[in-house]
This record gives sequence, structure tokens and C-alpha cells, in this order.
Amino acid sequence: MAEEIKLLLPGPPREERKISPALIIGAAGAGIGLAVILGLYAVAQARRPIPGECIIWGFVTDSLTGEAIPDVKITLDSLVRYTEWAGQYEIRDIACQQYRIQFSKEGYVTVTRDVVATADTQLNISL
Repeated sequence: MAEEIKLLLPGPPREERKISPALIIGAAGAGIGLAVILGLYAVAQARRPIPGECIIWGFVTDSLTGEAIPDVKITLDSLVRYTEWAGQYEIRDIACQQYRIQFSKEGYVTVTRDVVATADTQLNISL
């Protein structure tokens, strides 16, 4: 016969109850299982970018020479940015969603791309 555990419950009348160790182990296992599920859920939530914390960045180069192009106008909705002297640009603190982004500079053909912004979206463009 399995070993039994005596359990005294509070309140009148005091009654002695016997429960099986398997019941305690089963309850502990269920608690551990729940903790594992909640832990996995928390990790999944931590990996999702928070709206407003996404970025699109990259380099704009000349399609013929491969050289960086400074001062390219980059338009994303109502935001306007320009490439730096090395052709690099960054658009930070935007919502994590799909955008249409336009790259333009006098003397080059304007390029438009659809892109989904994530926590680290790189988009390199050749004009």
C-alpha cells in the first residue's frame, strides 16, 4: 500500500484527512507545467517589437559606380530624411508596420520600395 500523508485542515471540527503522495506530485507537476508555459509566453512577447521602436536603415549607392550617394531625399509618409556623406540613412522610432519609402535625388531615377519595419530592418538602395 502506498504511503499516506496526514493533512490537518484549519477550522472546526478538526478532521484528519489522508491524501496520496501521487496527488501532491501531480499538483506540483501541474504547477511546473504552468510555469513553463507562462515562461515561454513571456519570451515570445519579449521578442515582439514594441510599436514605435522599429527602425529602417541602409545605404544608398550609385548603380553604375557603386559609390555612396550623399544627400538623397528619403520620404516615408510625412517623414523626410537625407543620406549622410557615406550614403547611410536611418529612420528610427517608427511603428512596426508596412511602409512605402521613396528615394530621390536630382540626376537619378526615383526609387520606391515597400518594406515592413522591424526592430532592425536594413534596406540598401541603388539609384
